[in-house]
Amino acid sequence: MKRTFGVIVCALGLLAANAQIAPKLLPFQGRLTDQNGVAVSNGVRLVQFKIYDVPTGGNPVWAVELHRTTVHGGLVNVMLGSKTPLNFDFDRQLYLEITVDVSGPTGQPDNAITLADPPMLPRQAILPVVFAKEAADSRKLNGYDWTPIFGANNPTNSIPATKLADASLPGSKIQPGTITSNQIAPQTLNASLIANGTIDGSKLANNAIQDRHIGILSRLTASDGDPTNAVVLDGVGNVGIGTAVPAAKLDVDGRILRKSQPFSFVGSTNDNGVIAVPWGTVGDWNIFVAPRRMGHFEAGSENDNALLMIECYATQRDSTSWTVTARYRWKYSNVMPSGEGTLNGGEANYLLLPK
Repeated sequence: MKRTFGVIVCALGLLAANAQIAPKLLPFQGRLTDQNGVAVSNGVRLVQFKIYDVPTGGNPVWAVELHRTTVHGGLVNVMLGSKTPLNFDFDRQLYLEITVDVSGPTGQPDNAITLADPPMLPRQAILPVVFAKEAADSRKLNGYDWTPIFGANNPTNSIPATKLADASLPGSKIQPGTITSNQIAPQTLNASLIANGTIDGSKLANNAIQDRHIGILSRLTASDGDPTNAVVLDGVGNVGIGTAVPAAKLDVDGRILRKSQPFSFVGSTNDNGVIAVPWGTVGDWNIFVAPRRMGHFEAGSENDNALLMIECYATQRDSTSWTVTARYRWKYSNVMPSGEGTLNGGEANYLLLPK
């Protein structure tokens, strides 16, 4: 059987109304005839399609799509790309190769493409579409791939700084008033990024810079207030509070409070007394205990007395208190039934310091 065909390619078929979701399709129409030019009989035929970028040989850039289609009056009508996506652009010379099932083991079509079914030659040229490449780019800019510009596939994102080359955006390209503090991420603009002399007093709004914006308040002079009540940082890193000449890394001339309370707490307690933290938990404090009163005094009868042992320490009672042990073992007479003496409660002093 002689096989001839015509190819009709509709360029507009390469474009989708919504390129973001619709696939590319290529309409194809051909006509099959016998060696005398008579259209083949009506019926169902299996047709294989491949697309190459060379007229002979080579490897297909698109393969393979099979269509079992109805032949009517010799005409074959299919929509290429409906089964295998046309995931390439038609901005170059391409060639369509067609193979029709014509010969099986019995010499009749067998609904399979085999070596007995050679492709039609020559391959049919598909002319480049002048705007196909622009259409593909538009498809990407319609939501497919914004990553090269925005760093993510989302055109609503801001353009990250990593996408801007150094010195690519000079001040002359920025309209006055377009960049405010709301557009600057915290901690992104430090002194090393500001050229000397570029910001003077006329560029700063009233009250725009306050004490909380200054990393180091070096010194208050007499014109600002009494320096003896100021915070001073001298040239060697000493900090003074209430003194103009700090003599150490921290020199405070006055009382120190923590959480509006005294910096330390002292007191005394009896044996098994409970000491509660002023604030926080026992993990925020150090406790120190020392004997305050241990032993007995017996006027006129001291020769046979003995203080055998003293115990003075604090143990954690719960998350906010300690129990103080303050006791001693006392022997008040040489003729005591037991030489170990008796265990008695005493008193202890304590000191609380925050950690």
